[in-house]
Amino acid sequence: MEDFGAHYNTCIYPARSRRPRDKALVESAVNIIYSRVYAPLRNRIFHTLSALNEAIKELVESHNLAKMQGKDYCRRERFEQLERSCLQALPTQKYQLKSFSYSKVQPNCHVLLKEDKHYYSVPYELIGREVKLIYTTAEVEIYYQYQRVALHERMDSKHHYTTTAAHLPPQHQWLTQWSPTYFENWASKIGPHTRLVIEDILRHRTYPEQAYKSCAGVLSLEKKVGKDRLEAACRRAIAYKATSLKLIKSILERELDKVPVEDEKLTDTSFIVHENIRGAHQYQ
Repeated sequence: MEDFGAHYNTCIYPARSRRPRDKALVESAVNIIYSRVYAPLRNRIFHTLSALNEAIKELVESHNLAKMQGKDYCRRERFEQLERSCLQALPTQKYQLKSFSYSKVQPNCHVLLKEDKHYYSVPYELIGREVKLIYTTAEVEIYYQYQRVALHERMDSKHHYTTTAAHLPPQHQWLTQWSPTYFENWASKIGPHTRLVIEDILRHRTYPEQAYKSCAGVLSLEKKVGKDRLEAACRRAIAYKATSLKLIKSILERELDKVPVEDEKLTDTSFIVHENIRGAHQYQ
């Protein structure tokens, strides 16, 4: 309610519970409107909402023009004399109901809005801290110790990330470039089999973001072993029909990438992927 009052630049003084005399004037006004507006309409039949509203408007106006009991003026005159000049212009935007929740900042500089299962970034200095999320249908505000630290457009895509690059540590800001296209283009520079592996990893995850670390792990192996060996390892992984980062690392560690795939019989029924299995060259 305080936020509602602040939006319309007004104060709200709620009545105390179980103290009906705190709002005696309100209760009296309700009774008057009931007898002068509701009662005359109770037996009438309306076929449209606009017709009902028009009938209510006429009776309310009649009520406002009637002289007040014991007074020589009506409510309309009182309003024009004392209240109209004090009215403020309404805000340009309507008030939006707000919800709130608390979340701990994850090591990747994001917090989870549980209602949407969507992640929003916050400054990396707050990693490990608990923050407060205040959100409407349009935006998400994130506060720490009563200070707003982030503002995002609210998104409805589950298990996705909304990231502001400035929230990430300088050495991690390049992560904002990650996307399926980014990894596919990177893989294409290494070779066609590497791209097929990346496409397969992305395809087997419900949400692409869940596969980004695996894709980065596979492609970063190029720095360690070079393009040719990584491309050969990916070709063998495709033959095994098991395109995982763990398998590709195993292939490279056992130097299976140096053995042409055609030299081994690889079938779905006969080959079992296991760390204890070595290539034919180990037995020559």
